[in-house]
Amino acid sequence: MKCPKNVDFDHHSKKFVDDPYTIYRELRDNRPACHTENHGGFWLLSRYDDVRQTLLDADTFSSSYPGRVAIPNTSRTPPAPLIPIEVDPPLHTHYRSAIADYFTKSNVNKLNGKATHLASNIIDNLLPNRRCDVVKDYAEPFFSQFLAVFLGLPASDSNRWITWAKAIFAGRVQDPEAAQLARTELQSYVDTIFESRKGQQRTDIFSQILQLTIEGRKLSTEELRGFGMEILLAGREATIDAISNAIYYLAKRPNEQLMLIADASLLPSAIEEMLRWDSPIQLLGRVASKDTTIHRQTIRAGQSIAIMYGSANHDE
Repeated sequence: MKCPKNVDFDHHSKKFVDDPYTIYRELRDNRPACHTENHGGFWLLSRYDDVRQTLLDADTFSSSYPGRVAIPNTSRTPPAPLIPIEVDPPLHTHYRSAIADYFTKSNVNKLNGKATHLASNIIDNLLPNRRCDVVKDYAEPFFSQFLAVFLGLPASDSNRWITWAKAIFAGRVQDPEAAQLARTELQSYVDTIFESRKGQQRTDIFSQILQLTIEGRKLSTEELRGFGMEILLAGREATIDAISNAIYYLAKRPNEQLMLIADASLLPSAIEEMLRWDSPIQLLGRVASKDTTIHRQTIRAGQSIAIMYGSANHDE
């Protein structure tokens, strides 16, 4: 039997935030491909196999629609893509491989000592109060200050990134004008960074991007801006959410806390499992570049599809 097409799904609702996984299970079991009219309308794919196949099929499910990887979609001025997340292969592959060395495990591991020192300082400052907001008082400042170290930018700028990112991500539904203003200010900030790197012999990632050639040409101003904004924004939400989710998970399970304290060799697999169990990014969007049918439902070219990582990671 063909399942009902439309559902009343809203990932910004209190019901979803309180318990997304019960909603996911109902979708996987009964409506694996369905549509909601909320937030401008979009399709939902909730099963692991469908999510995986969609992510592997960039010809049918495209990321190359600026502002539509996010759901609800974001209206931008100018409508320039964030790079590489809003670009499809093969160009996506060229962009990503050009800076891949900066994100290798060996390169990141060189900063372990600085990360530990930063985390300890933040926690030491929180201890006298005996309580804190994990997101606001720990995860946000830790990520932003560590990002400054990683990128070679002034740590004093980190509060500006937090303000811009909150407006762009958390505030865009309630206050799109403030989100656009924050985006404009961030664009200007990124332009200034690249301008300051011109003619300089530096080894930071922004200097490297400035020297890149893609398909035999230097990057345009729009491409530089898209790269720079993505570097400052992309990992923020996922990393802050991952840290906060992990702390919450372990706070509810003191025996597992003690197990990890007793045997640090368990940490890598524990981190992977916590990322799966409570995905820091629950869903992202793609756009159908042509008509396609999934579970007897026809998705038309130009329609948005929510790729539901949080649900796929719980698919039995």
